[in-house]
Amino acid sequence: MSWWNNMFKSKATKILEEEAQKAAELQRIRDAAMVIIEEEKRVAKEAEIAEAKRIEELKQAAIRLDEEKQQQLKNSDEPWVKLESIEMDINGNIAMKLDWNSAFIKYLRDNCNFQGDDDRIVQQYIGAMWREMYDDRNNEALDLLKQPEYAEDPVNKKDKLN
Repeated sequence: MSWWNNMFKSKATKILEEEAQKAAELQRIRDAAMVIIEEEKRVAKEAEIAEAKRIEELKQAAIRLDEEKQQQLKNSDEPWVKLESIEMDINGNIAMKLDWNSAFIKYLRDNCNFQGDDDRIVQQYIGAMWREMYDDRNNEALDLLKQPEYAEDPVNKKDKLN
């Protein structure tokens, strides 16, 4: 080969080698970037898991505090009752779930003359409350009917009773 061919070939080879080195360096940079990205994903996932764990621990702590408070109330000398749930079936029957302490039962026995076991005493108390609310509602309706505007035409004024 001629000197020009050798020189051209060595120049081309040198350029190709430089390009190959650049490509290899780019690939190393890409690989390093992928490692960093994967590490960031792993760290983010760990942080997400840690946060979820922390939230769950806080929820459990709140539940424990609520249970401790409930226990303190149940053990208290002060009367205490809590309405835990109330449901109405399709027939209009009402079911209530209550929790109370022994001081509440003692108070009802001593001040309201209710008799029986704890459940029976609470039933009597709830019945008395419903009767009182019903009586109050009826008294309000009667008072409303005694007003002069209703005395004139109570039939057409009945919608105001509701």
